[in-house]
Amino acid sequence: MYFKAIKTESVLDERIIECEWDRIAETRDHMILDGKDISLLDVTEPFVLKQLCRFQPEHVLDCGCGTGHLSSLIAQKINSKVDAIDISGRSISIARQRYNHINHLDFQKCSIIEHAKTNKLYDSCIANMVLMDTINLDANLRAIYRILKKDGTFIFTITHPCFWPLYWNYFKEPWFEYDKERYIRAPFRVSSKTMSETTHIHRPLNMYLSSLNNAGFKTIRLEELFPLSSHLDIDYCYEYPRFIGVVCRK
Repeated sequence: MYFKAIKTESVLDERIIECEWDRIAETRDHMILDGKDISLLDVTEPFVLKQLCRFQPEHVLDCGCGTGHLSSLIAQKINSKVDAIDISGRSISIARQRYNHINHLDFQKCSIIEHAKTNKLYDSCIANMVLMDTINLDANLRAIYRILKKDGTFIFTITHPCFWPLYWNYFKEPWFEYDKERYIRAPFRVSSKTMSETTHIHRPLNMYLSSLNNAGFKTIRLEELFPLSSHLDIDYCYEYPRFIGVVCRK
């Protein structure tokens, strides 16, 4: 697996990120449905669902919904009305076709900042594995804050900034500095399946916490996430956490 550091100015156009996720949308959707994306199905999604169950929101915004798997679970298991958005048109198209039978679930192709202009208000917003792929962290967090009702909750997961570079073995690269924001492009991989390149952004944990605070959020929970069950049969196990889950309140 290779990683390439890229200049910030070369990815400022969100359409580049959009095209990257369009290219892998169909393959990724099939892998989720086949139960092969353990990180999603047994690590990050359970965290988000557990937290939403605590708050029982009536109306949820799923920011960066992908092909809609988690959105559909929220609508059915928590019985919430769900608006789900993503910048990937191909992902939204798949989600609409696959989950059009579910009531109170609406998919729209747009960014978080664009959606905030609708002035809709939500009890909870979620962003499952999204913020480390988001170009302007501060602007997006401010947008999420604006569209939450008073005492609304923001629940999100990200790759663990401390351990993800170690896991993918780029922490010793000369271009990597933990305390600096760095745009990185590499093949997207689920289990042993490697897909085309996507861009993610390394940010130190303190940058996330500072941005949340600056947007007005109060962080009430931070968890380092592990799989809920053993997957030794497919060699999916790790000694240190690859992901972080966070719950904030407006």
